[in-house]
Amino acid sequence: MQRGVWFEDLKYWLCEPIGVGLSFLKSSLSAYSMPCMKWLPLVRACMKTAYGITRVYRFFVRPVSVAVKIMFVRDGRILLVRHTYRPGLFLPGGSVKRGETIEQAARREAAEEVGARIERLALFGLYSGIRRIDNDHIAVFVAEGFELGRPKGFEIEAAEFHDMKALPAETARPAAKRIAEYMADPTRSTRCGKW
Repeated sequence: MQRGVWFEDLKYWLCEPIGVGLSFLKSSLSAYSMPCMKWLPLVRACMKTAYGITRVYRFFVRPVSVAVKIMFVRDGRILLVRHTYRPGLFLPGGSVKRGETIEQAARREAAEEVGARIERLALFGLYSGIRRIDNDHIAVFVAEGFELGRPKGFEIEAAEFHDMKALPAETARPAAKRIAEYMADPTRSTRCGKW
């Protein structure tokens, strides 16, 4: 048992500097967003590189991760985001950090990615994404009563509302499945399943 704890701490100390470095870079650039717009291509290149390094790390270590996704629904339309480091449209969200509850992570990710203030979060479902490299567990929430503001940092390239009945072709398959489930179940009962 002690070896497992030691290994988790080692992973934390090895991988945290990458996240801290990117967070510092994103926050420092967003603080001076207008003069530093010339740095935007560099920031995007760094984020793509970090994403690739993360994928290689996950291939060899195969960690279990917990993530959150948030569905922002307004008048039959849903908010989807485009990341700077990967193609496609996704539900806003991200990883749960150490010492953070799932609800805190959802609120933090909503604020970071789309500048959202959420009045109430309702749990929509818990999903497991177990594939070749990934061993993810995702909590999906529906935001009930929200205000959108300005996102923090440069992780999100675009955030737009789309008609739930006519999603763009580039919408990620898991996001499209969750949206279809949302439209199909008027009771909005909590569900579990594969991501």
